[in-house]
Amino acid sequence: MVQPSQPDDFSTVTDIVEVVEKSPQLLAIRFGIPSAILVLALFLRLWGITWGLPNQQRVLSYHPDEGVNLVSGVLDEGQPRPHLDLKFYHYGALYFYAWQGSVAINRSYGAIKLPATGQPDVNIPDSTAAMILVGRLLTVLCGVLTVGFLMVLGQRMFHRNVGLLAALIYAIIPAAVVNGHYATVDVPATLMITLALLAGYKLRGQSSIKSIVIAGIVCGLASAAKYNALLVVFAPAYLLLSQTEIKLSNRLRNLAVLGGFTLIGFIVGCFGAVLNFESFKHDFLFELTKSSQGMGLLFADTGNGILYTITNSFRYGMGIPMFCLFGIALVWAGIKKTPEDKFLLSYFVLYFLVIGFSKVHFLRYIVPLSPVAAILIARVIVYNWTGSTFTRAIRFGSVVVIGITLLNSLAMDSVMTKPDPRDTALEYVLQKYAGQSIGFVTTPWYYTPPISPLFTAPSPGQRKQAALERQSNRMILPEGEWDKAVLDQSPDIFVVSDIESVDALRIGLPASAPFIKRWVADYKAVTFENMPEIWGVNFGKPGNLPNDWLYTIPTITIYVRKI
Repeated sequence: MVQPSQPDDFSTVTDIVEVVEKSPQLLAIRFGIPSAILVLALFLRLWGITWGLPNQQRVLSYHPDEGVNLVSGVLDEGQPRPHLDLKFYHYGALYFYAWQGSVAINRSYGAIKLPATGQPDVNIPDSTAAMILVGRLLTVLCGVLTVGFLMVLGQRMFHRNVGLLAALIYAIIPAAVVNGHYATVDVPATLMITLALLAGYKLRGQSSIKSIVIAGIVCGLASAAKYNALLVVFAPAYLLLSQTEIKLSNRLRNLAVLGGFTLIGFIVGCFGAVLNFESFKHDFLFELTKSSQGMGLLFADTGNGILYTITNSFRYGMGIPMFCLFGIALVWAGIKKTPEDKFLLSYFVLYFLVIGFSKVHFLRYIVPLSPVAAILIARVIVYNWTGSTFTRAIRFGSVVVIGITLLNSLAMDSVMTKPDPRDTALEYVLQKYAGQSIGFVTTPWYYTPPISPLFTAPSPGQRKQAALERQSNRMILPEGEWDKAVLDQSPDIFVVSDIESVDALRIGLPASAPFIKRWVADYKAVTFENMPEIWGVNFGKPGNLPNDWLYTIPTITIYVRKI
């Protein structure tokens, strides 16, 4: 049996580590650094954790998926109780099972209590705000655990310092940090993918049935968190197929074992799919159709999906300096082609192609790829390059990149701690334009100042009804997006968010042209926005950002009719 060998090219770092291990003082540093990375990861994910939670102005949060996830994935007929059949399978069930359990524990002990909308003086553990916060804290835990397991994975694959640096990089990547605040499936699925890679890499150089079974079950659990995480199974499958010293029939047998226990892992983590297969099939096929057909104006005419994922999702999700370093790391992995590179890329490339060929390009889709990106970047930085001057230049440049990336994430976090533009716009409208007519270009939703608390509700019909029943203002709603009938009624003000308008304006939607012309001629614009800024460093808000990157940094424009 061929045993895995530690990749070379880390001799300088190895010498340093040997010195550390022989020094009691430096030994404390050795254990202190991992702890510091974990604390940093925790801080970045907790700072701003209460952003946009339900309060007296809104029944659900400003994140559009959190309300749906809570109502459909956690509550059972409106009640917070654990249940296996979610009747909601647009994602896997694993995260929702964990969220249900966390809510049940919190209801028993009451550690997190927040008021419900309409009950400002009563703090309860099963208010929507408290339950969403519990889901967010569960995501925080998953993010920090991912950082910890990356330390182990990087060390086993390359070197201890690769593991530490990979953990640090993942801890500070903006996409992982921002999404690490939300009660959504992406970060929990990334944890399971990292665990699957860790379990799968144990098959490097050996193929014990026990290791194959464990790898399969963890890969199945990853797909139970998010369906396309199933692609991580190709990493251990590559290792099994590459064991040419084993007969082909035995390799195929091992692959069958891996696949069988992957299915078992999925059933364990998403048992509701067995209990209610029809609902599972319906929702699963709905998501496939959405990926192949798109979501209306959202991401329409964004060009090649692979290029969009690279130039938009990775660019903004990692920050331009780290994105450039990642490009170098990918090229280096292609040049080196070690078994470790092939192991990581066998998952990475397939997952990247799947999201690239989709017609839907949310930035959060790159989060499950971030652990692999972090390891490859760390390997380039720690690599013992020929020539000490060049090595020092690489290390110094990497420190600068890491510093800028950290500032970027801190800036995105800082936005979540400030009054949201929707809240400041709401206060402005209520103070200055009470009793006047308000026009909208789409049905109000999470992107709209909550003039009615139900504007954050998942149902469009419920939101429309809430707008029509509002007594303090006359709401003029469109029958369809950018309905000219709204314009014809000459509202006193229009309330518009860039989240709802950016795609129409980007593609030059003909229906939007009369609105723009009228606004320029007869209205003045008052804008409300927060820029990602930290310690005087403003990271700005470039155009053509992926839709979900705008959730925390929307621009709300109030068009006020000129007198």
